[in-house]
Amino acid sequence: MSDDAKGRYADEAEPPEQAEEEGPPEEYRVLFAAAEYGRADIVASAAAALKEKLAPGEDLAEALGAARNDDDASLLEKACSSNKVDAVRALLRVGAIPQASTPVAWLEEGSACRAAAHAELMQQVALGDAGRVTKLLKLLGPIPRLSDAATFGGDSPLHWAASFGQETALAALLEAGADANAGNDDGVTPLHEAARAGHAACVSLLLKGGADAALRISDGPDAGKLPADLAKNDMP
Repeated sequence: MSDDAKGRYADEAEPPEQAEEEGPPEEYRVLFAAAEYGRADIVASAAAALKEKLAPGEDLAEALGAARNDDDASLLEKACSSNKVDAVRALLRVGAIPQASTPVAWLEEGSACRAAAHAELMQQVALGDAGRVTKLLKLLGPIPRLSDAATFGGDSPLHWAASFGQETALAALLEAGADANAGNDDGVTPLHEAARAGHAACVSLLLKGGADAALRISDGPDAGKLPADLAKNDMP
């Protein structure tokens, strides 16, 4: 290169160095390690720290549910595959529910992890969080397995929605394909529960969803009773 050329280029500024692309927040790595080793305490603290780093309007539960490791496993799947039930419960509490189009194989029937997920479903039904109810139903399926309902006296999520008067959760369950005539261990149906509790809107939704008002309770103190026999006097 000539001296003139060297002089000309010497006056020009050096091209700026390109900044290294930032990776995901460190909290994701911490959360996957906590899921693998069952550190429920770290799940809670790392999720709280991650929340502070999210962009305005970004939802923590959505971010946690979408997180994947190098094996394309979600946080919840990682905890389940490691059989760390405490971590499963902690992840569910912070909303780390991955999207699913069909029930997932890693929540095996009779497993402690599935029991924890079903218990979370029942709690979210009682609270009326239809969004989380829908996500959990996609993971578990709309019809509870025998092992799911055993802990709750045979009650299905629909029983709890009817009993607690959670209309939006009840509607989400029916839309997902829940059985409106499912009986618990005593043969009590969701319609019995809604009538007994005086939740007229839930009664109406159940009837529209195919509930049979002619079913009688088979056992227990209310054996032989129809939903109408349990209805509150002040129900419209």
